[in-house]
Amino acid sequence: MFAGPNVTEVADVLPSSNIDFANRTFLTIKCRYDIENLLMFFLVRNHSEIIVRIDFQLKTRSFAVVTRRKGFDCTVPTFPADKKGVITCSKRYPSCEDATYYKCSANKESSKSRLVRGTEQKAIRDNAVIEIADVLPSSNIDFENRTFLTIKCRYAIENLIQFFLVRNHSEVIVQIYYQKKTRSFAVVSRRKGFDCTVPKVPGDKKGVITCSKHYPSCEDATYYKCSTYKESSKSRLVRGTEQKAIRDNAGTEQKAIRDNADKLSDANIITKILKFAATLLVIGHFH
Repeated sequence: MFAGPNVTEVADVLPSSNIDFANRTFLTIKCRYDIENLLMFFLVRNHSEIIVRIDFQLKTRSFAVVTRRKGFDCTVPTFPADKKGVITCSKRYPSCEDATYYKCSANKESSKSRLVRGTEQKAIRDNAVIEIADVLPSSNIDFENRTFLTIKCRYAIENLIQFFLVRNHSEVIVQIYYQKKTRSFAVVSRRKGFDCTVPKVPGDKKGVITCSKHYPSCEDATYYKCSTYKESSKSRLVRGTEQKAIRDNAGTEQKAIRDNADKLSDANIITKILKFAATLLVIGHFH
């Protein structure tokens, strides 16, 4: 029951219990209003974040959704709008970020905020695991006879929707996302010659993503880690066998250059002495 005129409230939330992220389908929020001359409606998250806005359009004399964010959408009132009614807002496949506070606002009236909880949030954090399971070659990269650098990432995560292969602690070189439209995973970004396999759909809780690069170079001998939206493996250092040899060879070459320079310098000094002696002999001859 409404307490009085010009009131809006969150009438219902589905599912009525907490969101089960492992078996989720829809999050639905029903907003009931009792307002004279309804002109605007907002679905608000986290107390101030507007995720859906509905305005009355004077030109078409109808209501229209003018803003929708974060995958939410809402029904619109018919015109002329009844003083009382219900606007239903929903999102398909809600994620953990959707377990938060919501309120309905119309004209200048706002409902009390209502908390939507998620049952799986703690379990996901407690049980989520991602790690570098294997690196090939198992020994250091041989740059002279290299073929592939392969990094295998093992995961045990409920509701996997994102994956990243990260180099040098923060450089994302491969990104994989779950595509709602096709209900499949896809590589959306690949850099530095790397590519990765994608999880099967429907995705298993456990699996392995294999990332590889053909003909790795010395810049690929560095740290790698596997990451999801909230979980990251420990970084693992991939070494290169030829790096020390390259440095040693460079040092040898530099020493040879210095030795040659010293020899050239000595030769120049001797030449100058001989020229000076010849000059003295010429001067003595004229005297």
